[in-house]
This record gives sequence, C-alpha cells and structure tokens, in this order.
Amino acid sequence: MNQNTKAFLIGTILVFPLLLLLLPLFSVFTFAGSSDNVSGWAWSEHIGWISLNSTNQASAINYGVNINPADGNFTGWAWSERVGWLSFQPTDVVGCPGGGSCQARLNFSTNQVIGWARFLAGSGASGWDGWVSLNCVNQAWCGTSNYKVTRSSSSLTGWAWGGVVVGWIQFSGSTFTSQLSSGVSQGATITVEATNLDGTRFFGPLAVQITGPTNFTTTDAPQTVGVAAGSYTLTYLSGGPAGGGGVIANPNQSITADQGNNLTITFIYTNPPAGNLLQFH
Repeated sequence: MNQNTKAFLIGTILVFPLLLLLLPLFSVFTFAGSSDNVSGWAWSEHIGWISLNSTNQASAINYGVNINPADGNFTGWAWSERVGWLSFQPTDVVGCPGGGSCQARLNFSTNQVIGWARFLAGSGASGWDGWVSLNCVNQAWCGTSNYKVTRSSSSLTGWAWGGVVVGWIQFSGSTFTSQLSSGVSQGATITVEATNLDGTRFFGPLAVQITGPTNFTTTDAPQTVGVAAGSYTLTYLSGGPAGGGGVIANPNQSITADQGNNLTITFIYTNPPAGNLLQFH
C-alpha cells in the first residue's frame, strides 16, 4: 500500500465519524428561516445576543422560532454565538424543572408566554442544565421575582431567566425587538370549557372542532385558541366526563368573534342520556 493510499484511508477514518456527528445538524435545521414567524433578537446579560431567526444575518443554516397561530405553541430554534442552539422543540424540553407542560406556549387570552426553552449545550454533568424559564409561574417564583415574556402588539417583550450561566434574557429593548408576524396577532380568542355531570368544571380530554376563518380542533378542556375575527361553528366530537349522555353548548354552537373578543363556550353534559344526539341552545 503506497503512502497516498494510507493517507486517504487514515483521513477517511478520522473525518467520517465527524461527518456523522454533524449530519443531524444539517438535517434538523432545514425547515425554518423566512417561514418562521418570530424574528429579531433577544439579549442576555451574560452571553450577549441571541438570534431568533436566520434572516437576521447571513447564515449557512436556516433556523427560526415559530409560534402556532392556532394554539400558541412554540417550536424551532434560536442561536447564540457563545453557547449555541436554544431549542423550543417539545422533544427537547421534556422533563423541565417545573414539571407539567414544558412546551413554551403563548396564551392568547393573557398575552403571556409560559413554559420553557433549553440550550442544547447544557448538561447536568457540567453544572449547567441549559434551561430557560419564560415565566415565573413555571416554578411558582412570582412572589420572589415577577418575570415573564409577554406579547405586546406584534412583538415579544419582557424577561426570561436562564440560570446563573445565561442570566436574564430580555426580549425587547431600546435598540432591538423580538418581532412577530401578523399571523400571530390574532383578532380574538375562543375558550372551550366543559362541565361535569354535577356542574363542576371538567378538566380532561375534549375534542371540539372549531370551523371558520381559523380552523382548529381542541384536545383538552379548558383550552384557549387564538383566532381571526369572523363567524365560527363549534362541533362536539368526543371526550368529556364519563357517563354523560347529551351535551349542550352554552351560549351557542354558532358564534361571531369580533376583533378583540375573548369568548368562552361551555359544553354542559346532561344525565340521563339524551340519546346520541348533540343538543344546543
């Protein structure tokens, strides 16, 4: 075997594992950038600028943060030149310190963001876990430090807490902003609730189809959905308390959501069963 062949084989052996490590980065961060609806910057007191979208500057990899206009859930990634990827992906925030629902979500009724993001470089072994809390309610700290990220018109504003390594993260300042596309700033909200047979509030699985300018199907009750202004029909599909027969939508299954309205529809379960027919008044 000549020297050139040996050099080629050695180079292949050394480089191939590195390519395998890098391949997930190029496959994961492809469906992003201009298609995501959050852009601009956030600022950390310890690690500096955090870019929320690759359109902010020239980037070889497309990335971005996205807010689902229907349910407010965050997905995607942001980038810090100091510590790398900040993930809003639901699979990356499983097991968050506060427990419960970890995925970051914008509540269209309160305009507050709850849940978590995580720097992927963080690990418990290093003493830094990478977690970023977007609201003091995540760990019941509001009595000590009343911080939160909120929506203000077409921007994100407020503060998140990234622990001792990252410190406070500001989402809007005098020289920068975290901008939302018009698709996130919905015109109204519809909250779907349900009652148990004894009239108390029901918490659990409930599928209700919302049909109108914004189409969405709920999965749980209560659930708040951001919608565009317009006329809507709500159709009960499944779920609710065990033993319920008929179900009544109060005030009505057909509603009009005007700009700025926050509407609540309560599905009231009746017993004895009212056949298998859905009743509305």
